[in-house]
Amino acid sequence: MPKTYGVFAGSNGLLTELEPLPIKILIARVPVPAEITKPIGATVSGEKIAFVVFKRDLINSAPQSVSVRVVARVSRSMKFVDGKATVTPVESSWRVRDKAY
Repeated sequence: MPKTYGVFAGSNGLLTELEPLPIKILIARVPVPAEITKPIGATVSGEKIAFVVFKRDLINSAPQSVSVRVVARVSRSMKFVDGKATVTPVESSWRVRDKAY
């Protein structure tokens, strides 16, 4: 059970608190073009991840379902110069994926 209010990801018997993103995320059908340059403080891995939302204001108005979007680190960029592909490593870049679960 969490000791403070917040949003958590549970995996392998551990709860990890998730921080809010520095950008506004709209509905899942709209791609998010903004780049996140500050890495997210939490990394969660595992086969079965559960999310826990522990907030006082959800007692009387909890939604029936919520969607989850993936934030992924961009590791490389590909550009075409004179018809040839050039792959460049990328540091400190994160994007919100367009897939919602």
